[in-house]
Amino acid sequence: MLINLNTLDQMFEDTADKSCLTYDGCCQSCGCNFKIEIHHHTSVGCGLLGGVLYEKEANQLIARCEACYYSNPELYGIK
Repeated sequence: MLINLNTLDQMFEDTADKSCLTYDGCCQSCGCNFKIEIHHHTSVGCGLLGGVLYEKEANQLIARCEACYYSNPELYGIK
């Protein structure tokens, strides 16, 4: 399941910058290094640029680059 708004709100509460967070890491699908910018409260919620975050379980996030997400948006088969 894609990350939910409550989890994103909690991430912003736990950081000094309340407007933008950055995830730097590897895509769980292809292994490439990439960055996700997470902008707090756009007109439709939170905005993620550069990739997507999934919430597999509580406090367990999985990141994927845009290319892998667009080729297959499902989380199945990702460790």
